[in-house]
Amino acid sequence: MPVCPACEADNLPGSAGCRRCGLSTELFEPIRAAVGLPKGDPRYETQVRELIEALGDLALGEPDSVSGRMARATPARSVPPPPTGNERGAEVATLALHTLPSRPRLPEPGGVAELRRLIDEYLGLARADDPEGYALTFRARELAGVTDEDTLDRFATELFVRVAADLTVSYGAQLARRTQWAQLLPTPTVDRALDRARSLLAQGELAQTHREILGATEALDHLDEEWGPAEVLLQAAEDLEGAIRELGGDPTAALGPITEGRRLLRELEREGSEALLSRGTVGLWTILNPILEKDLAHRIEEVRAQRLAGAHVDPVLTDLREFASQVKKRNFSAAVAFYRRGVDRLARLADPVDAPAPALNIDPSVRPA
Repeated sequence: MPVCPACEADNLPGSAGCRRCGLSTELFEPIRAAVGLPKGDPRYETQVRELIEALGDLALGEPDSVSGRMARATPARSVPPPPTGNERGAEVATLALHTLPSRPRLPEPGGVAELRRLIDEYLGLARADDPEGYALTFRARELAGVTDEDTLDRFATELFVRVAADLTVSYGAQLARRTQWAQLLPTPTVDRALDRARSLLAQGELAQTHREILGATEALDHLDEEWGPAEVLLQAAEDLEGAIRELGGDPTAALGPITEGRRLLRELEREGSEALLSRGTVGLWTILNPILEKDLAHRIEEVRAQRLAGAHVDPVLTDLREFASQVKKRNFSAAVAFYRRGVDRLARLADPVDAPAPALNIDPSVRPA
């Protein structure tokens, strides 16, 4: 009985696809061979490497800053951490004007002692978010001997607005991270913490809001660590599927394991999902590779023509060679990204004014939101 290399299910002879994950039987042998090969095996990239080497040995400089970012980037989706200090700029000002809660009323009898306690609490929260907030610390020292309640009350309100704005930005950043992860798997712990944070922030309870946002952040960091590899594999599969369609191919034969891997991911079966996504990704590359080789041969002829015409082709060559390097590493998302960028640069050499923009984001260090 044919055994599926993706999910290891037994299948009847002559079946068109795996009965469990749907992988096309025509991909059984290519994937089985690929999974059993060490990284960099010649059967993966012989023709690609030969085509790249056909360009000749040009003296190329170091990759530019974007190339460096691309080489270091992982293809996982990510949301940047919230800005701190002065970087918040107009964003914080807008939040302060339109979305911030009112400062809770002081308990009776209140007075100078209660205002100073409140100021100390807000200062501690401000420093936790921006350890170098020297301006606030200096202002607080200036008011150390002040006993006028109105002056202290104004400073407490200023601190409240600053901290509430910072927490609002932090909440938004963690909510965006949660939204990304919720597309892949359940996030109940994060959901509860963010729900509590939203409610507490609306009430002006800043210290408790800070604790809930910190809890959500730690839970999301744990998801990044535990489930990041599966997310990277899924992103690679999506990138390869898109590249196949862009070049006129049909990825359907290899999509079964990706669909099943996504399902297992939502059921928190990490090992099973990673195995299916890994093998499904190899299947997608098996489909893409011959299509890409033909397209690359055409691009190389274009590079040669541009070089003979005196065009500066080094950036294109850098991208194509980095593409080949990423193929050897089986970092397929980065390989596709470098290839797309090289093709786009080549198009702009041919027609620098009217060349079309790339169809998809080509820098994997900047993921779509």
